[in-house]
Amino acid sequence: MFRKQSTNDYGNLLQAAPKSKGSTVVVFLLCLSLVWGTPALAKKPPPPPPTVPFVFVPGYAASSPKKGEDLSYTFHRGVSPQSLNLSVSYRPFVRSLTKAGYAPGKTFFGAVYDWRMPVAPDDGVFDGNLNLVTAASMTSGTFPYAINYLGYWLDQVVQANPDVEYVDVASHSTGNVLVRAYIQSPAYGAAYIDSTGALRHLPKIRYYIAGAGINQGTIHSWRPWNEDFQDVLTGFIPTTKIETRFAALAFAAVSAGDKVTGPDYDIILPMILKPDKTGRLAPDPLTFFRLYNPMRQRVMPTNDFLTLPGGSVPTNVNTDPSLRSTVMLDLNTGSAPGNNPWAAKVGMPNDEGGVIATFATGARQKKTLADFKIPGRVNKNPFVCTAVAIQQLPASTPPMCEDSGNDPNCYLPLVALFEPRPSTIPVSDALFLPRVGDVEVVQQLGGDGNGFTSSYEWTYKNDPNVTLVTWGNGPAPASVPMPPEGCTAAASVPEWTHETGYPVYHDVFYYNPDVRKFIIRTLTGATPGREKAITAAELRDLRRLLRGEE
Repeated sequence: MFRKQSTNDYGNLLQAAPKSKGSTVVVFLLCLSLVWGTPALAKKPPPPPPTVPFVFVPGYAASSPKKGEDLSYTFHRGVSPQSLNLSVSYRPFVRSLTKAGYAPGKTFFGAVYDWRMPVAPDDGVFDGNLNLVTAASMTSGTFPYAINYLGYWLDQVVQANPDVEYVDVASHSTGNVLVRAYIQSPAYGAAYIDSTGALRHLPKIRYYIAGAGINQGTIHSWRPWNEDFQDVLTGFIPTTKIETRFAALAFAAVSAGDKVTGPDYDIILPMILKPDKTGRLAPDPLTFFRLYNPMRQRVMPTNDFLTLPGGSVPTNVNTDPSLRSTVMLDLNTGSAPGNNPWAAKVGMPNDEGGVIATFATGARQKKTLADFKIPGRVNKNPFVCTAVAIQQLPASTPPMCEDSGNDPNCYLPLVALFEPRPSTIPVSDALFLPRVGDVEVVQQLGGDGNGFTSSYEWTYKNDPNVTLVTWGNGPAPASVPMPPEGCTAAASVPEWTHETGYPVYHDVFYYNPDVRKFIIRTLTGATPGREKAITAAELRDLRRLLRGEE
C-alpha cells in the first residue's frame, strides 16, 4: 500500500534541504521515493484462533428476547434458546473476545437461557450432587429447567468441534449456579446421543471463571419472591425492572382469562385465584409470580439473613419449602472452608486450568457515564453499598412510603408497575393478607452492590483448587470510610488483589476492560492488544441497561 504525495511535499522538502552536493543527492533520492511512494507500516497480524472453545453463561435477566420476540417471550416460559440474545451488558466483553480471535458459533458460545425457569430438578437429597441431571436430560431439546439450556449450548460446541474434550467456561452471577449444577451431576463429561443419532460426550471444563458467582444466593431475591418490587425505584438493580416488565403484563393477561404456556405447566386464572382480605376470590399476584418465575426461589439466600419482627438474631429460611433454595443447598452440601470437592473436577490431567472465583470487594459507585470512559474517574466516588440482610418489622412500626427503594413497612405491588411513576403503599393496605413489612440492611463494602461478599467468597479461601481474584477501584482505604446516607459503615476494610480505574460493581462487571483483559489473558496465554474501554454504541446500550430497558 502506498501513500500518494502532493507537489507541496516536494517543494517543502527542497526548501528545507541543505545546499551541498552530497545533500543534493540525498534529497534527489528522497524525492524519488516520494514519487514512487513508501510502503505503509504493516498491520499487526490477527491473533491465532483460540484452541479451546469458550462458553459464557450470563446472569439473571441477562438473556433478552430477540427483536420482535418480546410478546412471545412474555406468554411462553421455557422458550427456545435460538429466540434469545445476550444482554447488552456483555457487548464490550464479546467485542474483546472477538478481537482475541474467538469466533461465534465455533469457539465462542453465549449460553443464553430463560432465567425464569428453575435451575435443575430437585432429587430430594442434599449430598452435593444433582443426581437427576444427566447428559440425556440436559440435551433433550426441551427446556423445563435452566440447565437444559446449558446442555443445548454444550451440544452446540460439540457439533462445531466434534473432537472437543474440554471447554473454557465463564459465568456471571446466577450463571454460576448453572455451571456448578453441571459439574456436580452425572452429566459432567458423560455420553449422550445427539439429534443425528451419533454418540457424543459433553465436554469437561479446563478453566472455570466464576465472575461474581453467587453461592449463597442474593438478598435481592427475598422481596420479589414476596411480591415486593421496590428495588426498581433505586435505579441500581435493573434486573428487577426487566423481570417485572414481563411479569406484570403476563399477570394482567392471565387475570383477564388468558394463559402463559410452559414446558412444565401452563398458568391459567383458576391457579392464581385466592381469597383476598374481604374473602372474595381474586387473582393473587404473589401466587402468579411464584409460578411465572420460580428461578427467584432458587437464588434465595441460604445464610442467616432474616431477622423476624421484634427479633435481634438473624435466621435462615432453609427449613421452609416455600422459601428455601433446595438446589443451592444441595450443591453446597459437602463443601467446607478450604475444601470444595467439586472444584477438583475442573482442569486437565496435566494440571492446566482450574477454578477461578473473581469478584469485586472494593467497587465504587458510578456517578456519571464518564466513569466508564475516563480511567481513574470512578476512584473518587464513594464505595458501593450492598443489601446484606433483611430486618422484618412489627405491624406497629409506622409505614414511611417515600419511594426510596427501602421504605419501612411499605411495598411495591406488581400491579403498581403499570403506573407511569410507581409508588410504594403501606403493607396494611395490601389486598392479600397477612403481609409483613421489612427493610433491607445495607452496608458499604459489604459486597458489589448486588451480592454480599460471603456469597462470592464462600468456602473458597485456602482451597488449593480455587484461585481468588478480587477487584477494587484504586487502593484500599487506610480506615473504614464514612458511608453515604442510608448505608451502614463497613465492619472492616476488605482487601483486593487487583486495582482498576473503571466501574466494577455487579451489573457492569463484564463492562470493565481490566476484567476482560484478565479473562482473555488467562484463557489464551496472550496479552490482549489495546482497545477502547467502551464505544459510543456500548455507552448508549449501557444507558438503556441502567434504566432497565434491556
